[in-house]
Amino acid sequence: MKVLNGFGKKVRQVGLGAMLVGVMGITLVACGGDTPTNTPAGTDATATSGSTGSGAMIESAVTLAEWSVTPADGEVAAGKVKFTVANTGKFNHNYVIRDGSNEVGRTPNFASADGPKVLEVDLKPGAYTILCDITGHPEKGMIGKLTVK
Repeated sequence: MKVLNGFGKKVRQVGLGAMLVGVMGITLVACGGDTPTNTPAGTDATATSGSTGSGAMIESAVTLAEWSVTPADGEVAAGKVKFTVANTGKFNHNYVIRDGSNEVGRTPNFASADGPKVLEVDLKPGAYTILCDITGHPEKGMIGKLTVK
């Protein structure tokens, strides 16, 4: 094969370089790292998140629907927690975390079509109430407890 002015050789070098970068990227993604994965609030998330003293954020998935919060009773490690809250119901819902009468954090009221909402809070050890506080929803079962250790 005849190469004009070395152009074909350059194309092959660039192609091989791009392929190498792609393989390295896939390897890094496959190997993972210290980034936590979604951990249901009903489990102890410390096993997947590492020490919260290092600034690692625990991630927890929550689902709202008529008339439930899943998980209704959960447990997470103290520190920074990122709740990804999905509404799979027909009505608007929200996710509120309370420490006694003090509100620690909340999502806006949102519909299923709005997609999941993220709530990030820094939780201290203790017992918290979780609920959808739209009028009538807690009374229909959208309430639970969150234990932070």
